[in-house]
Amino acid sequence: MIYIDQLDILDELTNEQIGELFLAIKNYAKGEKVELSQILKIAFIPIKNQMDRDFEKYENICKRNAENGLKGGRPKNPKEPKKPTGLFGNPKKPKKAQYDTDNDNDIKKKKEKKKTIPIPEKFKNSDKFKKTWVEFVEHRKQIKKPLTELAAKKQLNQLAKH
Repeated sequence: MIYIDQLDILDELTNEQIGELFLAIKNYAKGEKVELSQILKIAFIPIKNQMDRDFEKYENICKRNAENGLKGGRPKNPKEPKKPTGLFGNPKKPKKAQYDTDNDNDIKKKKEKKKTIPIPEKFKNSDKFKKTWVEFVEHRKQIKKPLTELAAKKQLNQLAKH
């Protein structure tokens, strides 16, 4: 693994030196001997040291996992209950969903609850206003900002003033 902060050194090298450095990293990772010029050795040493630490950490994890595998897998936690934690069969009492994700029922409920909003007397006989109002309400639905009953009343009261 090469860490991002290790790549800052590349700004100080030529393209040829960068190529040599990456070949050295590849060869070192494969276990091959690496021959570099003095400047590239200086750039390579911190990367090599980090690779050694990462490889040692990986080896320790592999060793630990192999030992645990010989013992029958992951050690049991004495604090855990004896019951398995996986889901076996259907639960006897299913839990209710915290949030309702079924929008069909919500829409039906909203339609049932929908109250008619009284239109001010000034606009009752105006077909043009009714058409414009329907278009406005539809626009609000399209932009996913449906008009609440209170907001509609306030909007109509404001329009009645003009």
